[in-house]
Amino acid sequence: MPEALGKVDWLDIRAVWPNEATSFTPWLLDNADVLGDTLGLEIQLEEAEHSVGGFSLDLIGRDLTHEARLIVENQIEQSDHGHLGQLLTYTAGTDAATIVWIARGFRDEHRVALDWLNEHTGEDIRFFGVAVKALRIGESQPAPFFELVAKPNSWQKSVRRIAESQSPEASAYRAFWAPLRDEFLRERPELLSGRADPKSLWFTINSPIPKTWIQGEIGSEELRGLLEISTGDREENLRLLALLEARRDDLERVLGSLEFKSGTHRCRIVRRYAWEGKLIDQLDRHDEARTWFKQTIIVFRHAFEAVA
Repeated sequence: MPEALGKVDWLDIRAVWPNEATSFTPWLLDNADVLGDTLGLEIQLEEAEHSVGGFSLDLIGRDLTHEARLIVENQIEQSDHGHLGQLLTYTAGTDAATIVWIARGFRDEHRVALDWLNEHTGEDIRFFGVAVKALRIGESQPAPFFELVAKPNSWQKSVRRIAESQSPEASAYRAFWAPLRDEFLRERPELLSGRADPKSLWFTINSPIPKTWIQGEIGSEELRGLLEISTGDREENLRLLALLEARRDDLERVLGSLEFKSGTHRCRIVRRYAWEGKLIDQLDRHDEARTWFKQTIIVFRHAFEAVA
């Protein structure tokens, strides 16, 4: 006979997350893997309350499976027209390609709207509806339960195809970054809060300047350290870039020669280091490259702390 089984008790989610902005959104920022498992994606959540014009997006990050901008709009209530409108506004304002709407439950009209968007946008745009619940088994701690209620057509086949095509390269990048990530987790874990294991060109840490982040990036024939500015508003991006460029002399005394680059959706401040050959295939030089990335990322962090 099997041992006695526990009974699932569904909880009022407001007993677990009393407030969307102050409890649910911060929890999700620190537990991106739970949402990623539901979506079938590797994701990285970078920032909460991200400005998009005069509005505030709940969460912004990256869909690492597709190397695309990811946004999340939360509500721990039933879906409503207001949040659907916000979702579309934020999609346009951030150039997002992976769009996630989380609600306690979805009205049929809103689920159909997400299905319509998936059918009438390109294959590189993905809309998801995720219902959030909370449960307890016996006397256990409350646990989250995410249910995927809307997704792109043929989603499982698409994810499987991407995973198969990217798996060897993703594994190689993950193996390269893993020792550096482990060092940061031992020495400065707060700098990686909410960030998934890197499995592509980028290694990202939190920045002392709001609406920005610091990255190491593997380029073609070069390594790069950079500060990326993404406030959700192009004019604000340019304003912040100009303020930092006004401190160029101070920054370059610490960081060396820098490029200040304006972009359509994001701005960047970049330091380049020439590197002959394809780094990911040069196993005997990985320690050398990781040392450069660590030193550069830490120096970037200190330099921008000084001007923040």
